[in-house]
Amino acid sequence: MSAKRRPSGGRRLYRLAAWRRLRDAVIARDGGICVMCRLRPCEIVHHIVPIDDTNERDPAVALGPDNVICVCRGCHARLHGGAKQEDVVIMPDGTVRSVHSLTAEDFLGGD
Repeated sequence: MSAKRRPSGGRRLYRLAAWRRLRDAVIARDGGICVMCRLRPCEIVHHIVPIDDTNERDPAVALGPDNVICVCRGCHARLHGGAKQEDVVIMPDGTVRSVHSLTAEDFLGGD
């Protein structure tokens, strides 16, 4: 049997000082603006690859700057609106991609 996935996993993560530092750095990196709509302020620092029981202790996933982006609440709801929300993401251009193939550069433009 495979490891149990907990979609809202990582609750301990959000209490760590390392998470708070990453969160602040990502908000600064993204200019405090939602990287999807580029209209509203950042309200949530979103993990591209969702945190669950199988990866919550993997620093590249849980605390990797390439796995988090700033989003507003509306865009965050869009990200989690799909039938398989843990496996796909709606890109700013409206395309649907696998979360396992994305990095922050996909949202930031890779300048």
